[in-house]
Amino acid sequence: MIVQPNIRRYRADFFHELAKHLDLLTVVHFGTDESLSEHSFERLKCDDSLLGRLESIPRLIKIQLKHDVSIVVFDIHYWNVLVAAAIGSVFRPVLFWGHGLGRSWVGRILRRFCLLWGKGAIVYGDAGRDQLLKVGISQERVFVARNTQMVPGFMDFSGEKKEYFLFVGRLQKRKRIDLFLKAYAEYVSYDPGGTIGLKIVGDGAILVVLKDLARDLKICSRVEFIPGTTDPDQLGTLYKHALAYVSPGHVGLGVLHSFAFGVPVVTCQADTHAPEFENLVHDINGLVMDSSCSSLAESLVQLATVPGLANRLGHQAFKTYIEKAHPDQMVTAFLKALKFAMSARGREL
Repeated sequence: MIVQPNIRRYRADFFHELAKHLDLLTVVHFGTDESLSEHSFERLKCDDSLLGRLESIPRLIKIQLKHDVSIVVFDIHYWNVLVAAAIGSVFRPVLFWGHGLGRSWVGRILRRFCLLWGKGAIVYGDAGRDQLLKVGISQERVFVARNTQMVPGFMDFSGEKKEYFLFVGRLQKRKRIDLFLKAYAEYVSYDPGGTIGLKIVGDGAILVVLKDLARDLKICSRVEFIPGTTDPDQLGTLYKHALAYVSPGHVGLGVLHSFAFGVPVVTCQADTHAPEFENLVHDINGLVMDSSCSSLAESLVQLATVPGLANRLGHQAFKTYIEKAHPDQMVTAFLKALKFAMSARGREL
C-alpha cells in the first residue's frame, strides 16, 4: 500500500511500472487523481475533511493489514496517515516516503520520532538522505529513489538543428521568466544578427506582464508565446529544436523532461529548487549560474556561439535521464526498499 496526498499523472505512470513487479499495489489518496483507466494499480480515495481524516484511520489500518508493506507520505500535515501507520506497524512494516527531515524544527522532531517505529525511509535525493544520516539513521535504512517522469517519445535530440531557447511550464513569478527575457535581450544586443529565438510555452497570471516586458525590451519579433500544452507530439517537436531549456528560478520536473530530449538546462543557483535539480551538474549536462542578469546572459551567449557546447551538454543530459532519471531506476530503488522492509534485518530495526 502506498499513501499519497494526490495521484499526479507523472506519479501514476511510475505506480503503473511498479505494479508490474508486485502481486497487488493499492494507492490511497485524498485529492486529485490523474491516473488513467489502463494504469494497473488499485486506487482508493479518502475524505480529506477533518471528520474524513478521523474516519480514515481505521480504514487505513484495515487496508494496511491486507498488504505486506506500507509506504506512507512523510508529511506531518497528514497526521491521520501517520497515526494509522503507527498502529498498523505492529503487524506490518512501514516505510516513509518524502524529502527527508524537512526544514522546520517541529517537523524534524516528529519525523525522527516516526523513524523509531518505521523500518526505513525513501527520499528523493542526496540532500534528503544526508539529513537522515546526520541525525544517526543508519545508511541501510535510507533509500534514494530519485524523482522520475515517464516522457513519451523520449529521444536524444542533441544533434538536431537548434533554433531557439525554450521555457515550458506554468508561468509563475518563482520561475523568474522576467529575468530570462532580460538576459535574452542582452544576448540580442551582443549578437543582433543571430538567429536564435525564444519560445515561452505555458499559461499563467503573469502572461500579460511578460508580453509587456518583451515589448518594452524591444524583442517581440524574436519571442513567441505559445499556450501551455501536454500533447506529447507537440512537446517533442518543441524540444527537438531547442538550444536549451531556461528557467532562472525554481526548477523541478522540467529538468527531467528536457533531459529526456537531450536538451540541457540553464538555471540559477538557489535553495528553493525541487529535488530534480540534483540531476543537473554545471558544465556537464547544463549550466548553473548566479542570479544576475549579466551572468545568465553570458550563458545564453555561450550556448549560441561556442561550437559544440549545446550538443555536448545535451547529449550528457540525455545520458543522465537514461541512467539516473528514467522510471526504471526509481522502480529498482523501491523494490530494494520493499525487499529490505520484508527481510529479517528490516523486521529487527
